[in-house]
Amino acid sequence: MILKDILTGEQIDMLKRDLSDNDLFTLFLMNEEEKHNFFRNFRSTWLAKYDEYFVQFNALYEDYCEYKSSDSSEKSVCLVYCERLHSFFVDMQRCLEFIRIYDIILDFI
Repeated sequence: MILKDILTGEQIDMLKRDLSDNDLFTLFLMNEEEKHNFFRNFRSTWLAKYDEYFVQFNALYEDYCEYKSSDSSEKSVCLVYCERLHSFFVDMQRCLEFIRIYDIILDFI
């Protein structure tokens, strides 16, 4: 499997940052089933991170909606909520990118 044939340059760079040198060396010594399990574990890790962010995002969004509907809502506090929601959203997007990368790799193993 040649990564440049199945992943974009950006995805390859993300993958390089996610995997350590030890991980890359270990991959050379693995058979196909072990590689599949290896990448499935990495995918599961990113999926768990996504789920954590999603729960936190939803809780924060509910707090934001309650605050916004209250009589005491201030613009500055609403902006803080929006910034935090955006931060969670960016983290969730990053997780989804890694999940996609590992899905693509798993399809080609």
